[in-house]
Amino acid sequence: MRAYSSIINHLDKRLKNEDGSSMNRQLVLDDREPHLVKYDTSKKERQKLDMHTDKSEWTFLIALSDGDGVDYEGGGTYIECIDTIVHLQKGHALIFPGKRRHRGQKIVNGLRFLLVGFLVEKLDQKKECGEVENDDFLNSNIF
Repeated sequence: MRAYSSIINHLDKRLKNEDGSSMNRQLVLDDREPHLVKYDTSKKERQKLDMHTDKSEWTFLIALSDGDGVDYEGGGTYIECIDTIVHLQKGHALIFPGKRRHRGQKIVNGLRFLLVGFLVEKLDQKKECGEVENDDFLNSNIF
C-alpha cells in the first residue's frame, strides 16, 4: 500500500494544467485490475500482443519472470514514441502513459509472465441517499 501511495503521489505531482497549475484530480487503480498476462510459446495466439493503447492515465507492468533465456527468450515491451524495446528483469516495473502506443514483443521460447495494471482518474460521483462511501474499501484493497 505504501509503494502504491508513493507512486500515485509522484504521478499526481507531474500532472499539470495548460497554465502550469496542478490538476485537481486523483488517480486510482482501475477496479478490474491488476491482472496477470501470460505469453506462452505453446499457444500461437499468446506469444505477443499487438500494438495498442490503454484506456488509462498510466499503465504499469511488473515482470514476474526472467528473460535472457532463463524463463523465456525474446519478448519485451516496444514503446512506439521512443522506438525502443524495454526488457524488464524479474521484479522490475515499467510505468508509462496509457495513451502511448505499445506492444508486447513476441517470445520465441518459454513462458513470460507480467502483472499489468492501470491507473485511472477517479470520477467524483454524487452519492445518492443511502449510498456508502467506498473510498476506504478501494484504497485498502489495492494489491
